[in-house]
Amino acid sequence: MQSLIITLREGIEAALVVGIILTYLGRTKKDYLKRNVYLGVGVSVVLSILTAVVFQLINFNPENEVLEGTMYLIAGIFVLSLIIWMNKTSKNIGKEINERLDAITDKSKGQALGIFLFTVFMVFREGVETVIFIYTLAGGSSTASSIIGAVFGIIIAVAFAYIFMKGSSGIDISKLFKVINIILYLLVIRLFAGTIHEFGEVQLIPLRPAMASIIGFIVRDNSLLIISIILVTIPLLMMVFSKEKKELGELTGVDKRRRLAELNRQKNFKIAAIALIITIDVLLGYEFVGAVTKKVIDPVPLKVQAVGEEIKVPVGSLGDNILNKFSYETEDKMNIRFMLIKRGDGTIGSGFDSCLVCGSKKGGYYQEQGNSENVICKNCNAPIPIPTIGFPGGCNPVELKYQVSGDEVIIKTSDLLELKKDF
Repeated sequence: MQSLIITLREGIEAALVVGIILTYLGRTKKDYLKRNVYLGVGVSVVLSILTAVVFQLINFNPENEVLEGTMYLIAGIFVLSLIIWMNKTSKNIGKEINERLDAITDKSKGQALGIFLFTVFMVFREGVETVIFIYTLAGGSSTASSIIGAVFGIIIAVAFAYIFMKGSSGIDISKLFKVINIILYLLVIRLFAGTIHEFGEVQLIPLRPAMASIIGFIVRDNSLLIISIILVTIPLLMMVFSKEKKELGELTGVDKRRRLAELNRQKNFKIAAIALIITIDVLLGYEFVGAVTKKVIDPVPLKVQAVGEEIKVPVGSLGDNILNKFSYETEDKMNIRFMLIKRGDGTIGSGFDSCLVCGSKKGGYYQEQGNSENVICKNCNAPIPIPTIGFPGGCNPVELKYQVSGDEVIIKTSDLLELKKDF
């Protein structure tokens, strides 16, 4: 689903630019150059795929916080550069592109090449962003699901492009880009928040619990869904509510019938736009509702007693890859929480119910129902792979020493008391 959302959003951005180019060529009676636009789009897609292959060859690891944070940063810079460009040209964006195209097509030689290169540059930028977003935001998905999602995203984006370009003659492009700018600002905030989140996990930048809580809220998948819904819906709504000038007063005969036919086509495109809005918003809305209503496993810590200086937990009481929490009450009535997880291979993951970055006050972990691969930090929303529990680094639980004797996990009370001050 994430790859679908990403390709859909970037495809729409590319469609807006390509639409302006094609409109210009049609208006200036240079339709013979449109094939170079389509060729440029095709080449851009191929270059984007090659970029993805390069990412694969360098073994980009979505669980590598440094690489992931860097990709968020690069993506944020890409979008920020787009915002800066749009801010400078939003009043006359169509005019500026037209002027640049005029300079290209006025040349007697090389105008086809100029149109081709211009399209490649404009569309490939969106393609690169798509690759970066997929690797940063959809790293946890399987390859097959990512490909399927991307294909459906492209199909819907193409439908958007066709409907929007055919039915948007009445839209003020300047106002459209101003609206999109606001949405892109939200996206930039999310991307830079992702950078801070990932770099904070590996302590490249200081990240206190209060800041981690704010950042964690911003980087949740729900925020991406909301941005995508707005980005898709607003341009189509602007098209639906745009007013076409009928201009029938001086028309007669064939010209009048042609104009009426054109107005009828515009009406049909608006109906199609409404249908597309409903389709996309239902799709994304379903994903959003699923994300916010997803059931979680956050067990009430089971109180345990020490026998001598040791706490013993039967291995058989731990389900495979299931989060188990325990609470040990000290002599001064302080409850120290800790967690145990029996991995699928039979090994035990042990840690305090306290994040290395976020601490224990708002920290602690939960598990999404049906997700046997990760536990998630309550404060900063960081997913922690179960195989890494018990090892230092990132937002992993604070390490808790233990040993296994026979069929019991044994934890010394002295090791628990070392973190007493955090609880």
